[in-house]
Amino acid sequence: MLVYCLVALLVRGASAQDAPPPVVTRTESRAEWGLTRVEAVRFGRVALVDAPDGLRLDVRRLRETPMSVPTPTTEGRAPDVSGNSLVVSDFGESNRTPLGGYFGTFQRSPSSAVARVDHMADGRRALELTCRRQDAGFCGVWIQLYDFDAAPDARRYLDARAFSTLSFWIRGRVGGERLLLKVADARWEQREDALPVGDVATFLPAGRVDTMWQQAVVPLDRLPTRLRREALAMVVFEATALGTSTVEIGPVALSIRPDDLPPLLPPRTTGDTLAVPHKATWLWNTAELLADSAWRSAVLPFLEREGFDRVFLQLPGVPGTPSMPGELAIASTPGPCDRWWRPSRATVCACTHSTGTHGTRFPSSMPGYSPPSTTSSATTTR
Repeated sequence: MLVYCLVALLVRGASAQDAPPPVVTRTESRAEWGLTRVEAVRFGRVALVDAPDGLRLDVRRLRETPMSVPTPTTEGRAPDVSGNSLVVSDFGESNRTPLGGYFGTFQRSPSSAVARVDHMADGRRALELTCRRQDAGFCGVWIQLYDFDAAPDARRYLDARAFSTLSFWIRGRVGGERLLLKVADARWEQREDALPVGDVATFLPAGRVDTMWQQAVVPLDRLPTRLRREALAMVVFEATALGTSTVEIGPVALSIRPDDLPPLLPPRTTGDTLAVPHKATWLWNTAELLADSAWRSAVLPFLEREGFDRVFLQLPGVPGTPSMPGELAIASTPGPCDRWWRPSRATVCACTHSTGTHGTRFPSSMPGYSPPSTTSSATTTR
């Protein structure tokens, strides 16, 4: 009853029309979820699906005990360094960094930012950042210095005490672009904030961002004393000049000595071949897909028409066998799904990997479309 009431409130709050929306309910078996009493439910995960035939409520998790939230760590770890420098990111491979982190934009309206990694006009692969800075709000890009996929209580941040400089390459679209360099340690990153180090221009040989590539060299003793160099978490570039500005950022690195710093990536030559990017999506209502051959016949051609070549399937549980989201409980006797989906097939292997998704969503007109949850979970097989 608690879950149904909560969903009803969310449905009502999501509509601005005068007529009240329908209250969506669903009957669930207590035995299926291992519940002793309805009033003992302390945690639930549900989804409201806007299907072609109307709103549908999917119940994906019910527990009598709350989900535990791990305590984030603030510990650092010295990285393995070969040579003088540790390249934090050269933007050569998607949006993943060698340390296991990611990079992406941040913004507060009405300011906005867009970033992309591609080969620039000179043939070099770099990060292009376009900021639209208004009187209010803020915008920029962040680069993580730790393995984001590790659990919060298992993360180890970057111990930078062995390094003396932070360097990066940068050039502007028109010249004169203004960016503020900021850095966060573990504690400031957990506050979703960073401390200012200085205007990027002050660390450039020309004293300003130019249309030609320059390498900025930042002595780490310029970092604010409030930052713990033994647990650095993030490098941030924040636009400060009003209006629209575009810069390109090359390899970002930490170096032991302030010489022999990482160079720019070489430009792409005419004979280089580009890897074909993959287009992927999540499909959460796997049980329905396995049970409905007509729906499978509609989904697969749709994915092909839209250009998808990777589909990650949510592993379904066995009714009457409660399991954590993402776990696959294999029945001892063959079930109706085994005729179509055999554990030895490549489709099973693909769906056990949760990285590399494109994030493309099915349109609302797709039969049985279910939006993915923003909560990721490890996938195990029993």
